[in-house]
Amino acid sequence: MPTQLIASDSQRKQLTDHLRKQLRRISKSHNCTPEAPHANAGLSFNGRERFILFAPPLVSAILKGRKLVTRRLAGKGQKLPAICPYGVTGDRLWVREKWGYRQQFFDRRAPNEGPFVYAADGPPAGAKRLAWRASLHMPRCACRLVLRVESVRCERLTQITKKDAIDEGCPEEHLRDPVGWFRELWEGLSADSQKSWQANPWVWVICFGAKFLSPA
Repeated sequence: MPTQLIASDSQRKQLTDHLRKQLRRISKSHNCTPEAPHANAGLSFNGRERFILFAPPLVSAILKGRKLVTRRLAGKGQKLPAICPYGVTGDRLWVREKWGYRQQFFDRRAPNEGPFVYAADGPPAGAKRLAWRASLHMPRCACRLVLRVESVRCERLTQITKKDAIDEGCPEEHLRDPVGWFRELWEGLSADSQKSWQANPWVWVICFGAKFLSPA
């Protein structure tokens, strides 16, 4: 099958509109505008922007320049995917991560307003309680990390190579067996047998390289 599957303009627009509606609904509950300007907002950008979820350890790996790619479930069994929901080369992915309002780590009654803190960095010094919120509920204005999609391809999960696994953010202490590390990481993300390593599902391989864009 082709190494890159590109959706039609109408399909991509339909998916993007759906995601934007969800984002606006969530953002309204956080006193936050759904779209925050980029530092390079004056530059030409003709692609599309979508959100993507990352666990705290993987956010840390991205910030350190160790994670350059991510794999996301594309299909189950022999069913082949048709559209990559994360876009194509040139599109942007704004990262949703585990987060919180800094004031609420000291006062349960503090309002839902910035500044923001992130689980990948740990709780703020002197915190009296933990007030982390799920990554899915992070509003756009709390985003600190925007990635540019450099390439997209579709392949079977177990096709991952040693180099691929290292680019997934493998920690130094696991470099002797990066594929084994990635397998354990993948298995820990879902208990669904159809998504397991043994099931060997189709996955989207989304490369974003070492550079990321500042959303500030």
